Amino acid sequence: MKSKILLSLLICPIVLGACGGNDSSPVNNTSVRGAQTQFEPAPDSDAFYTAPAAIPDIPGTILSSRAITFQPAGVPLPNPAWQIQYATRDVQGRPIAAVATVVKPMGPSIAGQPVLVSFQHAYDSLGAQCTPSQTAQGSTNNQTNLAETLEFLPSLQAFGWTMVIPDYEGPRHAWGANRLQGQATLDAVRAALQFEPLGLNQQTPVGLWGYSGGAWATTWAAALQPQYAKELNLVGSVAGGTPVEFLKLMKNKEGTDQFSFLFSAIMGMAREYPEILTPSTLTEKGLQVTQQLKDACVGIPKDGSSIAAAKLTDYVKGEDPYTSPAFVNVSKAVTLLDQDIFPTTDIYMYHEVNDELVLIEGADKLVKRWCEKGVPLTYYRNNIPAQLNNPAIGIHLAGAAVGTPASVAYLQSRLAGLPASLTPPGAVRCN
Repeated sequence: MKSKILLSLLICPIVLGACGGNDSSPVNNTSVRGAQTQFEPAPDSDAFYTAPAAIPDIPGTILSSRAITFQPAGVPLPNPAWQIQYATRDVQGRPIAAVATVVKPMGPSIAGQPVLVSFQHAYDSLGAQCTPSQTAQGSTNNQTNLAETLEFLPSLQAFGWTMVIPDYEGPRHAWGANRLQGQATLDAVRAALQFEPLGLNQQTPVGLWGYSGGAWATTWAAALQPQYAKELNLVGSVAGGTPVEFLKLMKNKEGTDQFSFLFSAIMGMAREYPEILTPSTLTEKGLQVTQQLKDACVGIPKDGSSIAAAKLTDYVKGEDPYTSPAFVNVSKAVTLLDQDIFPTTDIYMYHEVNDELVLIEGADKLVKRWCEKGVPLTYYRNNIPAQLNNPAIGIHLAGAAVGTPASVAYLQSRLAGLPASLTPPGAVRCN
């Protein structure tokens, strides 16, 4: 859920430091796309992203693949890489096609066996040009993706991690439709494990990692895994700066220039839950803003224009749209606190105490609930060093960089099967 992270901020800390479907028959894609909205994204001009007319209802099925030159920061790297189109499911359980990038390391895994890490970018966007798979091919449209690449590149090259990087928002770029995002993440892992050029198998240790918007997808994937993809050998997950109570985050940013960025997540939700925004509930200004944002990367319209500070009633009719039945019901559908699903494998969560964008109270509540449910969890509430508390950057963005070394150490310890997970001093463990 980050808008823009400065590359220099990330470089310093990093250097220092059984399938879900039981009906395998193809389903006609044109009949399951879901309700259309007035702000559908423009289609990708690359034919690779076009879904086949019939998609098998076997999540993780590879539909097509192609070799690419891996150049996530515009610099070609020697790692063998591919993009795979695979079957997953929307929030109604209907088959759709998604895309993921898979990357081989240049050397063997130092964990002693091949391992797979699924990295969920905080790409937080509504347009086809904003996806991680576009960034992997050299696109610079999404600055968050570019910066976050620096979090996992050292481990890819030095530790021998095989990577899968999903476009987990699905083909309609439904940012905020969290069940879809969790399912698409798990199905990307399934597809990667069966993609022969990677040389992996069902016993391969798997780790999940995401910050902010990427932690949204990661926590949902970890919570869904015991029911949705129980066959995966998931050994550890990392989630930092996790959004939990999204409507509270929006309310907290009303009247600021970050509000339209957060509102674009409501637009993403509406692509799977169309009742939350309809033409009849939008104000004239709301209709205008949805057209500006419908293909935006991290809340920035394609023409590069800015959107003035606003509040929800500027865009949505009603005295308090937050309390409308549609907002309340959809909010419950995308909030883990309101779901009866829990991880059963180890997870490490961290959060900046004074995070100004993603308030820590939501993460505190989720950790408390999961600990009470027996989830094996380690939680680190961090106070960012004063020298990195730069108001021009913000604590939320800085937290991604500060938390990277510990995230890498934790994942490496889990993937290597060490007796104890490596976590920062001061982290609290339950179960």
